[in-house]
Amino acid sequence: MKHTTLCVYYHGYTDRDMDENQTLEELVKRTIDGAIQSIPAHFYEIQCSNDILKVSDQKEFVYGLVVGMGLGMATAAITTFKQTMPTSEDLMRIKNMVYKMIPQIREQIFK
Repeated sequence: MKHTTLCVYYHGYTDRDMDENQTLEELVKRTIDGAIQSIPAHFYEIQCSNDILKVSDQKEFVYGLVVGMGLGMATAAITTFKQTMPTSEDLMRIKNMVYKMIPQIREQIFK
C-alpha cells in the first residue's frame, strides 16, 4: 500500500499528523456542517425557484442535497489524495462516514 502524506489547513494552522482517514473524516464533517448551515438558504431557493425545480417534497430534496454534498466532496478529496480513482473500499469508507452523520442531518432538516 502506498502511503501519502496529507496536509490539512484549518483556520491558520496546518496539521501534518493526520492520516488519510482522519483527514477524510474531518473533511466529511466540515462539509456536512457547512451544508447543514445552509439548509435555510436551500429551502428559500426552492421556494423562489420551485416553478423551475418542481420539488414535491422540499425536506427530502434538501436531505438528498446535503448527503450528496458529503459524498461528492469526500470522493473528490480521496481522488485528489491518492491521485487515482477511489477503490470500492474507499467508496464504502466514505459512505460509512457520511451515513454516521445522517441522524444529525435529519434532525436539522425534519425538526
